[in-house]
Amino acid sequence: MATASKTKNTSTVPSYGTLLGLMYRRFVLDCVADLGYAVSVDFIHRPELYQDVDPKVAALMATFQSTIDSAPNMPGTQTRAMLYQPIFGTSDAKGTGNDGSSYQAGRLQLIASAVGFAENAQPVGQPMHRERVRSAVVPQRDHFIGFKGASITQSSLRTNGIFEIATKIITDDNVRVVFGINQKIDPAWSLESNDSQGAKLVEKISQQLQEGIPAGPISRERFIRLQRIAEKGDASIQGILDPSVETDDEKLDALISQLYAWGSDLGLIGGGVQQPSTV
Repeated sequence: MATASKTKNTSTVPSYGTLLGLMYRRFVLDCVADLGYAVSVDFIHRPELYQDVDPKVAALMATFQSTIDSAPNMPGTQTRAMLYQPIFGTSDAKGTGNDGSSYQAGRLQLIASAVGFAENAQPVGQPMHRERVRSAVVPQRDHFIGFKGASITQSSLRTNGIFEIATKIITDDNVRVVFGINQKIDPAWSLESNDSQGAKLVEKISQQLQEGIPAGPISRERFIRLQRIAEKGDASIQGILDPSVETDDEKLDALISQLYAWGSDLGLIGGGVQQPSTV
């Protein structure tokens, strides 16, 4: 009889950079959680539209609607903002990218240094521009590392819990058809897939259930843009936390590319990078 291996498989344990990057993605795409709540309320108000929904999904909607802000993994909109704000500042889905916090002010400087390298550096000046980027990376890395520990682990678990439940609800085959989406949605949507059907679903739900969604109507183009911000921010955060960018020019250049794309999608590049607010 074969004996089971006692070796623990740690390959599924995410690094801190992975955890923080995924948390940033949920931060930018937080409207998904609001959509899940809005649909769970609509499930009560318009029951005739949800007659074919699987009992397990119906139970999820009932749980969502009744336990919002009363269960650890079901933080409401304001609670989620409270969990995210110390780490990421004002939402990148709603704010200007320049809320006056030390983090976002530092990010502006980091993006500005990446722009300087990408747009202005001649070969002879590249070492100088790289060092400028490296200098701007340090305070951002210190900011993120300062949150490492039990608190952010719990915040990640809590925001992930509600995000996963909301995604299961709104992408269910018998829920999406209520909002006119007849094609299946990639199971990896929305954190790891940019399936256009998912963006259409966001648009339809947010148009039909406006009162239950703080952000109001969200066009498919806007949501796709948010997904790109989330993707580039995730990659940038992981690059910032990689200590090898201090010595490896190739990895630093890859980070610069991600920062440039992140800043561009945030609207912080073009017509001059915004300066930190003094208000």
